[in-house]
Amino acid sequence: MTWLVSLPGADSPGACFFDCREQGPSATPEAALTRTATKHDDVHSKIEGSSDYVSNAAPVAVWETNDEGRCTFLSREWYEFTGQKLDAGLDYGWIDAIHASDRIPAREIFAAANRRRERFHLTYRLRRWDGEYRWVIDTGHPRFDDDGRFMGYIGSVIDITEWQRAEERLRANEAKYRAIFENAVEGLFQTTPEGAFLNLNPALARIYGYETPEEVIAHFNDIASQLYVDANRREEFVRLMERHGKVQAFEFAIRRRDGSQAWVSESARAVHGADGKLLWYEGTVEDITERKRAEELMRASEQRYAKLVADLDSIVWEADANTYQFLFVSRQAERILGYPLERWMNDPTFWRDHIHPEDRDYAVNYCVQSTQRGESHDFEYRMIAADGRIVWLHDVVSLEMAGGKPVLLRGVMVDITERKRVEQALRENEAFLRMSQRVAKIGSWQWDLRTNAVRWSDVMYDIYGISPGDFDGTLAGAIRTTHPDDLPGIQTTIEKIMREGKLCPVEYRVFRPNGEIRHLWGEGEVTQAVDGRPVLVTGIVMDVTERKRAEEERRNLEAQILHTQKLESLGVLAGGIAHDFNNLLTAILGFSSLAQSQLPADSGAVPMLREVEKAAQRAADLTRQMLAYSGRGKFVIEVIRLDSLVDEMVGLLGSVISKKAKLQLDLRPASIEGDATQIRQVVMNLITNASDALNGQPGVIQVRTGVRRAEGASLRSRFVPDELPAGNYAYVEVEDDGCGMDEDTLARIFDPFFTTKFTGRGLGLAAALGIVRGHRGVIHVHSRSQAGTCFQVLLPCSDQTARPAAANEPAPHAMKGHGLVLIVEDEPSLRTFTRRVLERSGFQTMDASNGKEGLERFRKCQGQIAAVLLDVTMPHMDGLEMLRELRRLGPEVPVLVMSGYSDAEVTSRFDGTGASGFIQKPFQPGELIARLCALLPQSSNGVNGDAT
Repeated sequence: MTWLVSLPGADSPGACFFDCREQGPSATPEAALTRTATKHDDVHSKIEGSSDYVSNAAPVAVWETNDEGRCTFLSREWYEFTGQKLDAGLDYGWIDAIHASDRIPAREIFAAANRRRERFHLTYRLRRWDGEYRWVIDTGHPRFDDDGRFMGYIGSVIDITEWQRAEERLRANEAKYRAIFENAVEGLFQTTPEGAFLNLNPALARIYGYETPEEVIAHFNDIASQLYVDANRREEFVRLMERHGKVQAFEFAIRRRDGSQAWVSESARAVHGADGKLLWYEGTVEDITERKRAEELMRASEQRYAKLVADLDSIVWEADANTYQFLFVSRQAERILGYPLERWMNDPTFWRDHIHPEDRDYAVNYCVQSTQRGESHDFEYRMIAADGRIVWLHDVVSLEMAGGKPVLLRGVMVDITERKRVEQALRENEAFLRMSQRVAKIGSWQWDLRTNAVRWSDVMYDIYGISPGDFDGTLAGAIRTTHPDDLPGIQTTIEKIMREGKLCPVEYRVFRPNGEIRHLWGEGEVTQAVDGRPVLVTGIVMDVTERKRAEEERRNLEAQILHTQKLESLGVLAGGIAHDFNNLLTAILGFSSLAQSQLPADSGAVPMLREVEKAAQRAADLTRQMLAYSGRGKFVIEVIRLDSLVDEMVGLLGSVISKKAKLQLDLRPASIEGDATQIRQVVMNLITNASDALNGQPGVIQVRTGVRRAEGASLRSRFVPDELPAGNYAYVEVEDDGCGMDEDTLARIFDPFFTTKFTGRGLGLAAALGIVRGHRGVIHVHSRSQAGTCFQVLLPCSDQTARPAAANEPAPHAMKGHGLVLIVEDEPSLRTFTRRVLERSGFQTMDASNGKEGLERFRKCQGQIAAVLLDVTMPHMDGLEMLRELRRLGPEVPVLVMSGYSDAEVTSRFDGTGASGFIQKPFQPGELIARLCALLPQSSNGVNGDAT
């Protein structure tokens, strides 16, 4: 907030503008006044005769105070502007309309100025009648009587909000051209006492109009004549430096390189050597040209305001409070009423005689009685103009007191004839509004509790859908058509009226004769007798059926959101199921492999075990699809040529899709970053679904790839709620002309385990959706029953070049190891399987069923354990918690983490915990041995490199 205090006058030689922001947080309005340079001698003469500036039509208000600083008069515009009640702003009540943050500074500045009897003006935020705070300038002039005694202040308030907004818009328009200038630091300099520059920064060079500091140093040899517009200011600067050794905010005009003039503010100090010899001057320079320009604008604004007050279209007057003889009347009186000013001033009964006869007694008595009570007042009455016109006046009167008695009346008579005409028009409009309410179907009613009679307006019959003849005019008849479920609420409302005399808003339903249910809202007021008994209830009723329908639509939308949350919950469930299945499949696959290795090759059990192994692998594929749907699938990210991948998959699926399907390919180059295996699964599911949609009939399957720009609606899908950024996206589209889908089927196609195929598992599209979301993509489906289906997948483009797939690495040799391995797994079958696999490979083992038990065993055998095989999800203490504790005991021991979730998810959870490696369930014995041996050193404690 800025407090500008002008003392003693903005146009006087000793004027001083003080901005609290420039003086630090300790600055106060009292300090601002203390810093005033001089006292303005002719303040009294300026205020003398200023009463003709007082006018109610000022931009905000004019005001007066007494010698104690208490407000004795506020013009009508103050109350119209602030919405305060009449006379509420007097004394110190005007402060209540000021913004809470500005009140204390405003009062302190005013009090300090009042003590010094000096002119001031300040800015603050003033609350308007509608609650908006507006910036205003408040200017006050001290008043003195003929003997020089201080009488108080006269002042004015100007709304400068729009001026400030205009200035802000102007600054915004110019910001891009002035950005460098505004962001520059202050100018810094060092000069000799004679004025030659020793050093300066680029900011100061720019202030002076030069490109570089070197140009300034080279150009100036006599700054008094070359830089200062007024050389005397340079001499004054030197005198101050010699006297005080420093200057603060020394302002002067400079001549820039291009000949233009600018204003700067300089703060400097003299630097002396150890011997006391003056070495140089150094300091800062601030360009204050804009501030000076703003001050000039402010002075011009004040002048315009003074002229505006002089030209106000109101009668400003002063009168003796004892004789009611006019002492001053502004010239607007001649124009408004047509009588010469001499009549007003010389005829003691002029005012009374020219008041309209019907208003005379009231107006005179009201004014006299209010004055005798020492109360400021305002009132309205009619006067007869010289040409016979009737003129309505609003007279606002304030009193000047002395010794507790009124001595002077001041007032402003505002011509409100036009306002009265408008008020009449307003009354007519109110009548029109009542008619409009009838058109808007707002019904009104009255219930007389003394007679139990109920009266309805015509609109009430329309709302209830009945004719006047169908209503018997009783309370029972009024509530007869109320919905049975709402009758208790109506009865409670009636009881509250009788008990407390209150009627709260109520909503209820009614049946129309045609069976239609309408929702109604009503409220009213209760009229009470002298003894407090309720005797009459008056209210209105509105039909809110359409609003209720809109609320129902909103609830439906919330249900859709809940549906989305349900799908997310299914994803979590699918991930959990997949994790548990992987535990089981690890045991099935592992024991099948172990059993085959222990049987002769010609054993009849070997083919059966291989079938078990195949079935388990198919089950593992299902768990991978469930993990993909849940977003927990394993992703190996690489740059992929999407068109090449689709072309490859089309070739592989040739024997799978319908022989009657005709494939049409339009494969344009497109690269993405993703997991090739997962993307292949998406393409395979889309193409096989398209083939199935043909139902064995001839048809066409179109497959397209390419790149397109996507943004906005094209990146929003009912199936993918994620917000995706606009950009280039690779696309793959699979379109068929098969049976299509209805809306119900379309809404569920991505639900896990939902399928329309007799032999389907309902995981293909669910997994595809999870894969697409995992790749930060979106999927769209367009389908109509018997009109075909089009799936469109958009994936973020990659600007990298796809690399050819690396050659397959040779399978690792079977390894023999030895050493003690701690197996921590809560699933008994998995503990047994891993123990047998490790022991067959030469390891010794010990196991534990949870993390807590595993940690105890590790403590007992810490020096003997060569490695730890650790499950993630276990009771009592899970793998993550155990690993943290284990690293405190044995930071070097290798730990291989195993889980049914993907390595990406587990790695993110175990990041920074010291896990040595990860293996995903289900796994084969050879894979487990290879992973474990890779973590152990090739030494006596770990692995022998002999092939077996």
